[in-house]
Amino acid sequence: MLAVKLKEKRKEKGMTQQEVATRSRIAQQTYNSYENGYRVPSIESIKNIAKTLNCSIDDLLADD
Repeated sequence: MLAVKLKEKRKEKGMTQQEVATRSRIAQQTYNSYENGYRVPSIESIKNIAKTLNCSIDDLLADD
């Protein structure tokens, strides 16, 4: 699930939600909604978040 992966990757990098949001050019509240599964990010947002977290889009979207 994307929400779980976002949180895992963010914590692995030692970043706050605000840091990920700012570097990904999205609002912190929006990023929080992604992490909590309330909203689904656009493809553009997923690309920006993956770049910020230094991982691939596949890392975020793959079912393990």
